[in-house]
Amino acid sequence: MSEKVKGLRSSKFKMAFLRNGIMTKEYLFLLLTFESENQRHWLRLSLTRGDLFIHVDEKNKQPFDEKKICTAWISGIRKERMCTMTPSVESDDLLFTHPMFVCYSDLFDKEKGLLCSDSLTIVCELHALSNDAKLINSWLFYPIKPTVVENTENTLGNDLKRMIERNHGTDVTLVSSDGKEFPAHTLILASRSPVFAAMFEHDMKEKQERKVLIADLNSSTVEDLVHFMYTDTVESTVTTELLLAANKYQIPRLKTLCEEDMVTNLNIDNAAQCLFYAKLYDAVQLYCAAKHFIVRHFGEVRKTVWWNVLQSQGPHLVDEFAELMCQLTSAQTTY
Repeated sequence: MSEKVKGLRSSKFKMAFLRNGIMTKEYLFLLLTFESENQRHWLRLSLTRGDLFIHVDEKNKQPFDEKKICTAWISGIRKERMCTMTPSVESDDLLFTHPMFVCYSDLFDKEKGLLCSDSLTIVCELHALSNDAKLINSWLFYPIKPTVVENTENTLGNDLKRMIERNHGTDVTLVSSDGKEFPAHTLILASRSPVFAAMFEHDMKEKQERKVLIADLNSSTVEDLVHFMYTDTVESTVTTELLLAANKYQIPRLKTLCEEDMVTNLNIDNAAQCLFYAKLYDAVQLYCAAKHFIVRHFGEVRKTVWWNVLQSQGPHLVDEFAELMCQLTSAQTTY
């Protein structure tokens, strides 16, 4: 779903819901939104009678119509992301809405299994009472709790992040090259890196002083390293220094994330740089991608600053490309 797409609309369907004595036909809309507090993209679910999506004005919303109750859930192997949608009387077309029905990233996470054969099935259940009926606010109208409840606040990553932010129980300090200190937990660091594990298991200086000096990494990179150790994610822009950290402390997943990001962002200006550091830090995926990129854009890449650096610090790599380009040119001429 791109930013140009305002919403995805289902096909028209009928609901067992009388409106002024007439059976109505509705649509379901999914709209990509952004929730700034949690820094996550969400899909808003709305039930509407119109062909166009109606934006919900949260500030000017009128009181709920308690005589209509609508629940919705994702139907697959089991019910998931079940919610009670908010009734709306601000428009004749917009009936119900829920601003955070499902997280965008969760929808495409294969481990969560929300999509079945690349299809998303959403089920709505609507209860409507006529003016002659008296409403009883009963639990019968509300959904049974799903097997898996969406909880974005108390994930392992968030809980560990809060623990390190509050310096709760920290017993070691990482010191960057510019002198900034980062409190941490030896058990967390040791569980994520065999290099840290060796420091704290044996009678080394780091174990005795409870301080690890990282002279080759600046504070920004050490901060990113600590963040990854506790959350298993990389939030800031990937740098060659972070790739160095992943290689130095033998953290395969961090190394993979760095390589994936750098491969995605390969361009004329940084291709030679990526090739150099990929060789230096044994980043196989990045090395192969950079090599293929340079072959396809050899004329432009050889004019960059980093190609000159490569010639002085990695002449054997330059010689490989020169020989390869000669072979390709010869093969094309022969053909």
